[in-house]
This record gives sequence, structure tokens and C-alpha cells, in this order.
Amino acid sequence: MDQQLVWDLSERCGGVFKFTVLLQKRIHELVRGAPKLIEDSSIDPIDIALKEIAAGVIELEALSPMEIEELKRSMEEQTAAQSLLAREQATGKPGEPSTRAITDFLRSS
Repeated sequence: MDQQLVWDLSERCGGVFKFTVLLQKRIHELVRGAPKLIEDSSIDPIDIALKEIAAGVIELEALSPMEIEELKRSMEEQTAAQSLLAREQATGKPGEPSTRAITDFLRSS
């Protein structure tokens, strides 16, 4: 990997941390099956993500305050559901309707 390219891309992204976050998120998307945004024969997700950043076809966007609140609510709901499930399992009641519903909810997340 060309170190100068990495430093140049880091500067373009607003710093090493932002570049690293963008690179990691895009690699994650590619590994999960997202299509390439550039024409390239490479199958290496790291190489593809670097070339996409270099081509300027992806960038890191900040979340809006509403998106942040929605994520917080979702995390709080999951934490509460996990806590309830753990309490019910500790009391030997797994399989009761509320536990099944929570388990289904956690698996669907």
C-alpha cells in the first residue's frame, strides 16, 4: 500500500481518524455485498475502498441531530430488552411469552 496515497487521502478526508472511519465503513459495506462504485477488476475490499475514496465517490457524512437521537433510542431499547431477557433467564423462566418476544426482537436487530 502506498503510504503517500494514504496520507493524501487522510488529508482530503479531514484527518487520519475520519479517513480510517470512512475506509472501515466502506470495507464493511463491500464485504456485506455492496456494489463497487468504480469500475475496477480488484476483488480486495480494501483496495476497492481506497480507490473509491481516491476517486471521490464516497465521503464521510455527519449524522443529523435527529439521526443521533434515533440511534440513541434504538440502543436504549435494545439495552432494556437485553436486561429484561437476562433477568428472566436468571429466574429460570426462559420460554415464557415475554422472553420469546424479546428473543425474537433481539435476533431481528
